[in-house]
Amino acid sequence: NHALFDELYDAEKITKFLSILENSPNIVNRKAKIYLTKAIICFFNQEGTEAEKFADVAVKSVQKDIKLKVTAMIHWANSKMATPLYRLNSILSAELLKIYEDAILLDKDNIDIYYHRAYCYLYLKLYDKMLTELERCIAMDSTFEAPHFLKFAGRYSFDDSICVNAIEMQKMFQQFDQYIRDHPDSTDAPIHYSKILEESGESKKALEVIHKALQQNPDNATLLVQKAKRIIAQNPEASRPILLQALNLNYAYKMELFMMLAIVESYDGKLKSAVTYCDKAMAETRNEDDIFHCAALREQMSSTLNTLKLLGFHNEQQISSYCRNVFQEKKRKLLHSSAFKRFS
Repeated sequence: NHALFDELYDAEKITKFLSILENSPNIVNRKAKIYLTKAIICFFNQEGTEAEKFADVAVKSVQKDIKLKVTAMIHWANSKMATPLYRLNSILSAELLKIYEDAILLDKDNIDIYYHRAYCYLYLKLYDKMLTELERCIAMDSTFEAPHFLKFAGRYSFDDSICVNAIEMQKMFQQFDQYIRDHPDSTDAPIHYSKILEESGESKKALEVIHKALQQNPDNATLLVQKAKRIIAQNPEASRPILLQALNLNYAYKMELFMMLAIVESYDGKLKSAVTYCDKAMAETRNEDDIFHCAALREQMSSTLNTLKLLGFHNEQQISSYCRNVFQEKKRKLLHSSAFKRFS
């Protein structure tokens, strides 16, 4: 129900949408929609200054459409938050908050305004105000999951003192555990929770959380990819069927999926197949940074293959055997290093 703000971003889809807008002169509020779309693209490409400029034009261009104007205002505020200056300067901070106040005057029942103002309070380190705002969001729509997660883990993302406070971390874990018990069909909650657990060094529990979620939602492609991420470093072979299952279920971010499959194939010494998956990944992205990442991985796979041929590995079986041995040796050293750190 809150599609613009669910943290999903499909670069190809939104680029096509922009092209349709630019080639359709009769669309209502066409200029505002074009500039808002450009602002979104720039924002997700981490071009904050350009995003702010485009969103500003979008806000000023909207005619007789309150929902569109409020959406543009939220994006305008989000773009400003990408600039640290707004957090450091009290006058600019007040200017930032006024955007939300003006949006509320236009549409006081729009939950997205309050949710994003809560995020702004977090950005400004006004934690009590953030919690009050999130409680308001939950009271307005308890099925909107994002405010729950921000309430549990918002400070974890912005306040380093939380990460070293065992009591606060345990409290956050308990809140996620309780939420998942109360909402067993939720897929977003276990994904958020498992990421935090992984970052906190609780890798085993992170995998358990995803495993339990998959018992409730066995055909959820996003959960399958999360499971593959949790096991790919230790057991790439086991992650392959999981990734292929997610691919068959039309996982939205095929670029990410193909990159992971390329890594799995490389661990197994199937470098030609790995290069093919890199090519497929590049075909799925329009984001410059992602293309560079895909191209760099492809070059690494291709160079390794050519080097092995120069060293006398002439067939796929030899190459595969060599790569698997290298991977097992790296894994052995990693486990040895972890054990040494644990007992030293």
